[in-house]
Amino acid sequence: MQSIKDGQGFEGCIERINKLFWNRDNYIHDYLNKVIRAIVDYYKENRIERVFCGDGKGWKQEVDLGDGNNEGFVEVPFDWFKQKLKHKLGYYGII
Repeated sequence: MQSIKDGQGFEGCIERINKLFWNRDNYIHDYLNKVIRAIVDYYKENRIERVFCGDGKGWKQEVDLGDGNNEGFVEVPFDWFKQKLKHKLGYYGII
């Protein structure tokens, strides 16, 4: 498969696509960290000791926000957000 791909000249395209995904993941990672930091600061400031976060299974399936908004909303990695939030809240003893 590698030799077929190399023979067809897809190398540059694949590298560009990988770079786009890498940039997207870094952007999302950075944004989630900033949002989670703001949430944790709010909880600490208001002395909130317990946080409940729902499961959200299937909640993105029936969304109709329009073409562009749907794409952006559905791509938000909610599980990644929950894992990061749980980790950060556990670090500060808020869970």
